[in-house]
Amino acid sequence: MFFDESGIKTIRLPVIVINGDIKYYYGGDLPKLEEGVIGDLIIPSKGVTNEELHLKLHSEETIQILQKDHKLLVLVRLDDIPETEVVPRQIITNDIYLPINYNFVEVILLEPLKLLLRATKKASLKETKCLIPVMDQEVQSLNTAYTKISEKYEPKRRSHTGNVFEKCLYYSNSTKKWETLDRLRNIEESKYQERLFLDDRMFILTDNNDNAKELRDEEKLVLLRLKMSKKVSGKEIRELLEPLNKDYIEVINNLIGKFCIQHINK
Repeated sequence: MFFDESGIKTIRLPVIVINGDIKYYYGGDLPKLEEGVIGDLIIPSKGVTNEELHLKLHSEETIQILQKDHKLLVLVRLDDIPETEVVPRQIITNDIYLPINYNFVEVILLEPLKLLLRATKKASLKETKCLIPVMDQEVQSLNTAYTKISEKYEPKRRSHTGNVFEKCLYYSNSTKKWETLDRLRNIEESKYQERLFLDDRMFILTDNNDNAKELRDEEKLVLLRLKMSKKVSGKEIRELLEPLNKDYIEVINNLIGKFCIQHINK
């Protein structure tokens, strides 16, 4: 039994590829799984024989996610703070959410904060100089800032390292709220992976497309485009559904599940 980064219990199912099909390693088909469940198949890198996909799986890209001078809030537990140390609440708004028994220490970015995107692997932060005003201390990275803050304000902890994506908040101009860096990372990872793996995939109609029942309006729209164009890319479907604010990946998977469309090799 394992836990993913959100704390949800997970399991690993050993699999083997036989005649191109994924089978249960200990014999037969995979156990019955809940419809729509999403997971990861972890395999050795050399197991991917498609050279183009292999290159994509090893691709990296660095992007800027926050500008210089952006203020971040590092969460610290109130019951760990020594009586001699008082952490002032420097920002109080109705938009900020703080877990019970937590306060925060402000950190200011002295350089733009950048994220290293790594295909299907979790993205990581590049080193960025930061200032901790209440400590009057400059550090070389957000991780170092978190460690220094924890050492000072959470001395009872055995370890002063932690996941800065979950412990640091940034102010989102889109939601007008303070959000975790993990939320921002998830957004950028999704965009990157969609662009990397789905935008150039091509789809065509199946012979069954006129027989499907209970199609949603957005699904009908995609089928109409396919009837006109014969084949469309994932990017074209995304652009088609953007004005409707619909999850185009969900629409594609629904249409595949209803045997209305299928993927083809370019």
